[in-house]
Amino acid sequence: MLSPQAQLQQLIWGEVQPDLGRCLADLGLQGLGGHTAERAFAAYREHAKALSVRALGAAFPRLQSWLGAADFAGLAWAFARAHPPELGDVAQWGRRLPEFLAQLPQMDALPLALALLDWALHRLEAAADEEQSPELVSRLQAGEVDRLRLSQHLAVIEWPEVRSEDWLAFEHDPAAVSLDLGSEPADGPALVWRQGLRPVWARVPQIWVDRLTDLREGLDLEASLMRAEQQAPGWDAGPWLLVALREAWILGPA
Repeated sequence: MLSPQAQLQQLIWGEVQPDLGRCLADLGLQGLGGHTAERAFAAYREHAKALSVRALGAAFPRLQSWLGAADFAGLAWAFARAHPPELGDVAQWGRRLPEFLAQLPQMDALPLALALLDWALHRLEAAADEEQSPELVSRLQAGEVDRLRLSQHLAVIEWPEVRSEDWLAFEHDPAAVSLDLGSEPADGPALVWRQGLRPVWARVPQIWVDRLTDLREGLDLEASLMRAEQQAPGWDAGPWLLVALREAWILGPA
């Protein structure tokens, strides 16, 4: 059976009950200083609404900017009622918001893409620091490395089918970085990682993501490059490997 405090939390985050006064009385919530229990409860509920907007706005700034303050507040409260914050760090609440958005009827691809990007960047803010092996490059050049260890910060965002004109929403994003892709177009998924302490992202060619996926799954570098040759004969792995080392996507031997 839920404790009175847990039941009160359910009332605050859930649907307004028609017999609210009786529910509050059963939980022992009383008026104070001339204010009724219902008025005290309304204050709790308004605080919960403000908390949902503040916490989710910090985690999803791009989505909030695109929707506007009023629509985002409505979304935040709807999400909060469906998935109220649990005990713990409120800053990490919101992981299921992209999934919640995807289930809404007639939801466009752009806000979902923004939410996915927002959360991927947000989770990196509290991620543990990593260090790249200082001998990695020399050992690669000497052929002494078989399997490689990737950064745990590195994540792939599979974009929804965003319309080409909607990419303007990402054009001047402060966390977007420009990578030297060689002659390849940046038409694949997005990668999210950290440059020092700064969460950043960039769209990369699909073949780059495939190579990183190979390494993550335990395939050695030589085998992954052989697979790339079958996938795209004549593909130049140089730009990918240089960026992967410079950006510390690859940290060292596995």
